[in-house]
Amino acid sequence: MLKQRAIKFVLVLLLSMTCLASNPFNALANGETATDLTQLEQAIKEDMINRESNFTINYVGDTTKMLGSLGIVTKQAEESDGYLHLSWTTIRYQVSGEAGKASINFTVEYLTTMDQENFVTSQVKEIVPTIITATMTDFEKEKAIHDWILKNVAYDYKVQQRTAYSALTSGKTVCSGYAMLAEKMLTEAGIKTIIVSGSIPGGLHAWNMVQIDGNWYQFDATNNDVRGNTTKYYNKTDAYMTKNGFVWDKTKLPQALTVYQPETAKSSKSNQESSQLLMKRE
Repeated sequence: MLKQRAIKFVLVLLLSMTCLASNPFNALANGETATDLTQLEQAIKEDMINRESNFTINYVGDTTKMLGSLGIVTKQAEESDGYLHLSWTTIRYQVSGEAGKASINFTVEYLTTMDQENFVTSQVKEIVPTIITATMTDFEKEKAIHDWILKNVAYDYKVQQRTAYSALTSGKTVCSGYAMLAEKMLTEAGIKTIIVSGSIPGGLHAWNMVQIDGNWYQFDATNNDVRGNTTKYYNKTDAYMTKNGFVWDKTKLPQALTVYQPETAKSSKSNQESSQLLMKRE
């Protein structure tokens, strides 16, 4: 189960827009500058990915519109990256400035540091080549990664370990950590994947979707593990997941419509080998 986070978007207006004329703002604080909401969203996302705990973004433009949209823009920034969405616990911001220019100071608390994220990246780069080969199909690579996670990671029923870092260092994590580690490993293997944040009857939950041979599939390593190393939620369709109580915002994610069968994977490998033979003959 994904632990409920204390999500706090706190807006503190240090200077009231109604009294700007009597309290002019002459200089912007040091930091990046955004001139529209799209740039602002991207700047927030990049600083959070870099695990910046305190950062300032200057905004030059329609500050009234910015103030009215800041909460939404911040939410869009952190939700636009599934891994990032599971990486923080609290976001606070303060705004100071005058009409036309303002400084937004962010304070963010994360579950991991940048050094810990770099450790995850380096470990994944070491592990993945040991469990996959160049001759494997993407289906085979996916299964090898799935099985490695189930063999080396256990569910943390105390709900204290929540990241890919804890999965690799302590061998324990919850659904967020399973999904985050799966995304890192699958991406390293060249398989397109995204993290899904939603819920199951027991509460909040996170899992993955993978794209192989142009088709999307649902992939939940957590429930496969706690159910005894099964494939109950391996390469399933949206309909299957919905029938089993999974809930997520389907409007924001691709559809998983293709029914996976082992024969599909075998056919994919046969086609790959045939292609290689034709290339050799040519």
